[in-house]
Amino acid sequence: MFEKMKGLPPKKKIEYFLQYYGIITAIIIAVVAFVIYWIVHIVTLKQDVASIMVINGTSQTEETQLDDYFDQVLTDCGFSTRKDKISIESGIFAGPAYDQQTTYYSNMKIQTVLAAKTVDVILFDEDMREQMMSFGAFSDIRPYLPEGFEEAHPDQLVYYTDEETGEKAPVAVRVNPDSKLMKIGQWYQNQTVYIGIGFAPLTDQVQVYQTLIKDLLEE
Repeated sequence: MFEKMKGLPPKKKIEYFLQYYGIITAIIIAVVAFVIYWIVHIVTLKQDVASIMVINGTSQTEETQLDDYFDQVLTDCGFSTRKDKISIESGIFAGPAYDQQTTYYSNMKIQTVLAAKTVDVILFDEDMREQMMSFGAFSDIRPYLPEGFEEAHPDQLVYYTDEETGEKAPVAVRVNPDSKLMKIGQWYQNQTVYIGIGFAPLTDQVQVYQTLIKDLLEE
């Protein structure tokens, strides 16, 4: 092949090469591009430090405001905004204010993520309080509350009694509608809202949880 190409003009050489190796070359280029894409994807993939689920609430604020807030929390808690992130999921609706089918599928999703431990911070309204407690999937919230909060605001805590052990512990807390994070997120309008922790976080995540809850309780 190369002997034949020697005497050909440049344009003919290219045509001759593509005729014999065009498909192979295209496949090689596609494979290389795919490998490069996945390398870039893996390198730039961010790790969830906290995952928030908002039930019966939709944010009315600019997404960049929440992103800026979450980035500041991560930075203050010693995480890298280049490698780490706080994710949030809303648009999940259930309860007496919504139709039966919507409630059914939302409840299935809520129970699934709680069982799989893929979401850890959950905001929910008064309509969902009893049902959320029935799942029995929340952790004791006291380690994440501001110091002295339990003694000063016992009426804001929601307790759950473990049926097997009989132990009673606060697993959710009523959110302050005028708090810093509620003003930023604007998920709820004139609703009583609670926050619960889906499962105990890793040690280095505790400060993030504490900051999020503090900013949901204090102005």
